[in-house]
Amino acid sequence: MCRWSSAIWCPSLTEPATARPDAGAVADGFEAEAHACTTTKALEAAMGAAVRQLGYHAFDAWSVTRGTLGNPYRAQNLWAADYAPDLVKGFIKAGFADTCPITALAAQTSTPFDYLTALKEAAPNASARWQLRTLAFFNVGQAWIVPLNTLDQMRGVTLYMKGTAPEDAARFQASRYAGHLLATIFMDAFVRVNAPAEPEAPSEPATALSGREVDCLEWVARGKTNWEVSRILDISENTVRFHLKNAFRKLEAPSRSSAVMRAIQAKLIEP
Repeated sequence: MCRWSSAIWCPSLTEPATARPDAGAVADGFEAEAHACTTTKALEAAMGAAVRQLGYHAFDAWSVTRGTLGNPYRAQNLWAADYAPDLVKGFIKAGFADTCPITALAAQTSTPFDYLTALKEAAPNASARWQLRTLAFFNVGQAWIVPLNTLDQMRGVTLYMKGTAPEDAARFQASRYAGHLLATIFMDAFVRVNAPAEPEAPSEPATALSGREVDCLEWVARGKTNWEVSRILDISENTVRFHLKNAFRKLEAPSRSSAVMRAIQAKLIEP
């Protein structure tokens, strides 16, 4: 199942940006916060605050296996946004992701690019028109897309800025590198927070059995009696008992059947 973020509606596309401190200080502060985050929701909130400090109003992010962008309901696909998630879900469910010119561009480059300019320059289709109308509705005048792809994953972050005045455009261009840095920090933390849990460490292997102990257990596993094992291995029945007793002790097994089972689980003998 696709791990959609809870996508809180924090100050985003509908509210003004906060005052902007030094870009380096914003990046340093966000990096420390991101490192401490253990949930997507906390990471979204930290990223949302950081991008607004730089003058942006919202962001979204994705990490999807190549070829599955139009099918978000996959366990390995990750999405996050600090605005209403139905916007992204509606876009994907309508099939617009598969025909989006920006998706194709983002999948093929590692350089941040101007989202709106790329949309306007692309061949017009339903997907591009949907995006332009939605961005205009929220008064988004500038947006960077920061591709962060790996060999088999399409990854990236979009940073949205409201306004089309000259000062907005100047702030947008000046914040490109700081936005790129925030996007990189976010994606590293985003993938880490959503990584599958590490499998439990295997239990300590049983004490190594001698070759003869293994031989005896293997024949016991096949249903042979001590006498039959002694005939097969050409040793005395007492010697068979001696080897089995040692194997039981090493495996901490109270019986023949439990010794066989534990030896199989420890991969000391074949089932």
